[in-house]
Amino acid sequence: RMAKEDQFMMFLAKCVLLVSIIGKYLGIGPKERVYRSILTRADFIKDLIEGHFRGCYDLLRMNVGCFLQLADEMKTRGLLTDSRTIKVEEQMAIFVFTLAHNERNIVVQNRFQHSGETISRYFNKCLKACLRLGKYYVKQAGKGVPQEISSNPLFYPWFKDCIGAIDGTHIPAFVSMEDQPRYRNRKGVLSQNILAVVDFDMNFQYVLAGWEGSASDSRVLRNAIWERSSN
Repeated sequence: RMAKEDQFMMFLAKCVLLVSIIGKYLGIGPKERVYRSILTRADFIKDLIEGHFRGCYDLLRMNVGCFLQLADEMKTRGLLTDSRTIKVEEQMAIFVFTLAHNERNIVVQNRFQHSGETISRYFNKCLKACLRLGKYYVKQAGKGVPQEISSNPLFYPWFKDCIGAIDGTHIPAFVSMEDQPRYRNRKGVLSQNILAVVDFDMNFQYVLAGWEGSASDSRVLRNAIWERSSN
C-alpha cells in the first residue's frame, strides 16, 4: 500500500510540474508588473509641472505656462476631458512628448507607465482635438472685399482680390541625427520652413507646415499653390 501511495504522490508531483511548465509557456498565471517607476503617473506629471522649468522644456519642448494654457484650452472648449485614470494634462503630455522627440510607442510606454494601447488611444484623441482646435485660429477669408482695400483709393480696385499677406518663417525643429541635414537651413539652424497667410486683422487664413528647413521659399510656395489647386 505504501508503494502505491508513493507512486501516486510521484504522479501528482509530475502533474503539478507539467501544469506549471505549460502555464509558463502559455503565459498563464499571476502577471508581473511591467512598469516599476518610483513616481506614479500622477506624481510624474505633478513633478513635471511644479519642478524645474528645464524639465518641462526638455521633455515637451515648451514651458510650463504654455503647456498648461494648451491643456486648459482643450478642457475649456470641451475638446478633451479627464478620464477615470488619466487627466487632460497627462493626455497632452503623452501627445506632445511623442511629437517633440518623434518617439516610438514603446519608449512612451516606459516614460508614462502605460500600455501601448493606452498610449496609442490618447495620442489619437489629442491629435483629433488639435485638428478641431484649428478652426478657432485658422479663419477662412470672407467673400467681400476687405475694408482696408475698399476704403483706400490707392488700393481699390487694383487689389480687390487681396485677402492679406503671405510670408514664410522658420520654426525650430528637433529631429533625429539622420534627418538633420534636410532640416538644417541656410543659417545652419534645424528648422521647418512654414508658409502662412494672414488677413488684415492678423488672423491666419492658411498654414502649410512640414517642409524641411533646407527647402527654398519658392519651392514651399509652389507646393502650396499645387495643394490648393488640387483640392
